[in-house]
Amino acid sequence: MKITQESIADFISNKSEKDQAALNKVFLVPQFQRPYSWTPENAGDYLTDIRVLIADTEKIHYFGTIFYSPDLNENEELEENGQMMIIDGQQRITTTMLMLTAIYHLEKESGKTKQADQIMKDYLASGAFTKIKLRTVAYDSRILQDIFDTNGINLRPEEKRSNLWQVYRYFRKNLENDFENIWQYVDVLKRFKVISIGIGEKGDDNPQRVFESINSTGKPLTDGDKIRNFALMLDDAQLSDRVYNEYWSKIENSLTDPDQDEITDFFRNYLMAKKQMVIRTDEVYNEFKKLFAKNVSDQKSNEIDVFYKDIIRFLKYYSVLVLGESGYNKTVIPEVAYKMRYIRAGLYVPFGLSVIDYYEKGKLTEGELNEIFGLIEAYFSRRIVCNISASSLDKVFSSLHQNVLDILAVEEDANYVEILKFLMLRRTGQTRFPDDKELLRAIEESKFYEQRLTNVMYVLSQVNDRERNKESNVFKQIAEGELKLSVEHIMPQTINPKDRENGAKWVEMLGDKWKEIHETYLHTIGNLTLTGYNTEYSNRPYVDEKRPERSKMGLIDKKGNKVGFSYSDLALNSYIARTFKTSWGEKEIRRRDKWLLRSMQKMWAYPTTGFVPTVSDTSVSLLGSDRFMSCQINSVTIFGDNKEVGSWAEALDFIAETLYEYSQKTFKSALNDEYLGTFIRKSRTDERGFSQILDTNYYVRVDNSTNAKVRIIRALAKLYGLSSEDIKAEITRADQEA
Repeated sequence: MKITQESIADFISNKSEKDQAALNKVFLVPQFQRPYSWTPENAGDYLTDIRVLIADTEKIHYFGTIFYSPDLNENEELEENGQMMIIDGQQRITTTMLMLTAIYHLEKESGKTKQADQIMKDYLASGAFTKIKLRTVAYDSRILQDIFDTNGINLRPEEKRSNLWQVYRYFRKNLENDFENIWQYVDVLKRFKVISIGIGEKGDDNPQRVFESINSTGKPLTDGDKIRNFALMLDDAQLSDRVYNEYWSKIENSLTDPDQDEITDFFRNYLMAKKQMVIRTDEVYNEFKKLFAKNVSDQKSNEIDVFYKDIIRFLKYYSVLVLGESGYNKTVIPEVAYKMRYIRAGLYVPFGLSVIDYYEKGKLTEGELNEIFGLIEAYFSRRIVCNISASSLDKVFSSLHQNVLDILAVEEDANYVEILKFLMLRRTGQTRFPDDKELLRAIEESKFYEQRLTNVMYVLSQVNDRERNKESNVFKQIAEGELKLSVEHIMPQTINPKDRENGAKWVEMLGDKWKEIHETYLHTIGNLTLTGYNTEYSNRPYVDEKRPERSKMGLIDKKGNKVGFSYSDLALNSYIARTFKTSWGEKEIRRRDKWLLRSMQKMWAYPTTGFVPTVSDTSVSLLGSDRFMSCQINSVTIFGDNKEVGSWAEALDFIAETLYEYSQKTFKSALNDEYLGTFIRKSRTDERGFSQILDTNYYVRVDNSTNAKVRIIRALAKLYGLSSEDIKAEITRADQEA
């Protein structure tokens, strides 16, 4: 191991510090590392540190540690060929090279070719000056070279979203504004000190293990980064290259996004689809390694191919559902997926992946596939109207496909879609499928306007498109930003009786109970519509006999444009103008509620099925009203995860631990619950009968009666908003034993 304290300028320089002899340095970033991840914000911090040193000529800045080793494909000494594999420090080296490249381009463009050539010769180029000497991971390498060659002119639009381009552009803009002092940014790098550690001597650790163990000051590795490292650090270098070129390059090209960690998200959804269980984001890497070990033994090439071909197949499905890529255009999938992305309903994705894969295997017809995705749309859309929280839905959808398959395995003549309907319709509580009665009640009573704006826009535009006689795409135009509409209260948010032109006329129209009507119906969906003229409508009266052109029905703006409801192209507004010509109040809103309900029923039909399993479920819900005294519990299932238990105490302990892992925040709130606070404690207690929850400071009391334990389970379930299907058990009653 070779340890040297030097400046970042000396480390990347093409000159030997001792004799000024030219070196042919090339920095190689191995494939097991993640792509460049610093953002313009990080680059801003970098420039701030530089400017501090420029202002204080005596100051030194410690720039971290760089781990490197000679290129693993070379046997010669580092000093002879200059090739270094950068194990840690890629972000700092790349950022420095990007700044120097920006300076090089600015100097050259200003006619200072001598200074530009000096930067090129000293820091940037290798060999004959045709390539930048930093060879990074494959996805980044082409982008970096194009920035070096042409200022990024040839970059594709998606490549211009890369961090490399964004940081380079940030440097150019900032340095251009300080061009008179630009050379100081080069000189100051001699006071950016690093500790360079070269490994490769006998007894030194494997570079990839060194990389994983380093606690760098840079951005922490995501689970997606760790999976990439694991996948590409194979014993066989040729096999590693093939895995990258044939599989990982496709993953990166599809999923690399500087704004979000799509790679981790993809693998989380993929693993949930494969394992049919919920996987937390911080569990993705370990679960991937388990799946790899299960499917690939001794890094066999054929098994690796089978393993990654499956991943690439699911990547195609994921790209359609999550990224909006083309595919399955003859089905409703693209349309439904688009809507789910807009309303941020991504919890269905593991189930969607499983269903598409089942279809690809020839197990579903195209009609059945469409019906399944129609159910998904109806389920989430109705829940939005009813304003039901999405808590626990990941548990539902992670194992839903397997739940259907389990019934199919014993019901030979059953149909996948009918079983799915049966399973969705029997859910209660927070995961229920709202029926028509609940939908109408929500339309009439819920303050829909107070929901997230995208939800309000989604429902109103969907109703509008459904009610248009000709094909309409107002929803998509809104989603794409092509059409600027806002939500308008037909009965205005503010009614001032002293305002003779507006408020007084609303009071007269609504009658003696105007305050009660206003408070009750103002924010309900029946009183909401869409318009492009929200300001023009304002608090104006619904109708005005003397000046109809300034009422909401016949409104004409200052430019003479007809913008009132009577002139609107939107079906939402033409229905209002056609049906309610002279007044708008409680009766009219209630009538429009029914119209909205009929439209939603047609779009998002409540499913029906005649399917009932012939083999009855032998498990019982612990969340019903049954009493379990003198009953032996044999196993418990929560969120689809089953565990054999020998006692009710063990069952309670397992349920409490599962719920704690699912949401620590919700579990902590149990301490303040009047009932649960008696049985759940924080910090160790001297009292007997308390069981520790995992390795935390939380304890649950388990030395009480069976029914007391069941009451604790039910109270926890209520706290989490669970349904009767979420916690079930196999029990043996005393009369069964006899």
